[in-house]
Amino acid sequence: MPELPEVEHQARALRRILEGARIERAEADATPVLKGKTTPATFAEALAGRSLERIERVGKQLLLSFDAGTGLACHLGMTGKWRSRVGDEPPRHGRARLFLHDGCVLDYVDMRMLGRLEIVPRDAFARIVSSLGPDPLRDGLDASRLAARIAGTPRPIKNVLLDQTVLAGLGNIHATEALFRARVHPSRAADSLTPAEVEALADGILATITHALAAHERDDEIVYLSDRTDAPNPFLVYGRASEPCPRCGTPIRTLTIAGRTSPFCPRCQRLIQSGPRRGR
Repeated sequence: MPELPEVEHQARALRRILEGARIERAEADATPVLKGKTTPATFAEALAGRSLERIERVGKQLLLSFDAGTGLACHLGMTGKWRSRVGDEPPRHGRARLFLHDGCVLDYVDMRMLGRLEIVPRDAFARIVSSLGPDPLRDGLDASRLAARIAGTPRPIKNVLLDQTVLAGLGNIHATEALFRARVHPSRAADSLTPAEVEALADGILATITHALAAHERDDEIVYLSDRTDAPNPFLVYGRASEPCPRCGTPIRTLTIAGRTSPFCPRCQRLIQSGPRRGR
């Protein structure tokens, strides 16, 4: 599933492709990807002749803003991605396409069709993202801000990091990686973390986002971990069950939290039972 770094990578790629381009025509298939009142006809009508003005990203949400006040809200779901081509055959699982004036075609590809494309007024984006917490990359993140977001909740810290109303954009992979970097067990109660652990976790979140963005620099499009059959796993512990911990050599274990597989090192990320912090 695309998380903050993958969606940011997608936004940067779309800016490069669409900058200065005009959409000659647009097509969308009648699939569950089209949300709200958007239909194949309204999709085509709203985007034909439009030129990009800006692309915004908050968490996993994207808004492509065009002239005439037109917006295309996009969420990549679990398997969505935009792919560009010139003269090639349409990709498998293509659900919508933008034909640009220079001959380039942008295809929205989504095998599982859990993504979202919706024509909206571009000023509607604030409403779409109003329930989201701060975006670590866009808004910044430090120990004090993270402490305020997790204060008073006894939920497992892994659950809290996956809550988009707490922080926008983190998913299972990068929450797992951040907790490993911070040496915090994923089952720890969020309000039991010490100030030093909160600071380490804030640093870990930013470090895993930065690491993932750097890993994607060589990719022209989003490449999911499951797609990387010819490249090494770029993550420290995610997808490495039973492999030695890169820090101490202890075999990586997994547990299930909120229905998600959570790899962790039982030595580096000990489950410390302690009461909640007071006076924050």
